[in-house]
Amino acid sequence: ATDFMSILDWTESELLSLLDEAEELRHAFQQAIAGHLQGKAVALIWDAEGFRNRVPFELGIQRMGGTAVRVPGHLDERESVED
Repeated sequence: ATDFMSILDWTESELLSLLDEAEELRHAFQQAIAGHLQGKAVALIWDAEGFRNRVPFELGIQRMGGTAVRVPGHLDERESVED
C-alpha cells in the first residue's frame, strides 16, 4: 500500500487505477443500500436542528429509498411524547 501524500508521487496509470477502484466501490455501496428504506418514512426529531446534521440524514434516507419527515418544534410543547 502506498500513502497518498502528493499527486506528484503517483503515475498517471496509478491515478487512473485508483479512480477506477473508487468508482467500483461507490457503485457497490450504492447497490448495497438501495431500497433498504423503500416505501418507508423516517421521522427526524432534532433537539437543536442544524444544517450539518439535517442535510446528510435527509440525503442518506433518500438514497436508501425512503422519505424523511421533519417533526417541527420540540416534543412536549403542544403534545405529549406518547402521542
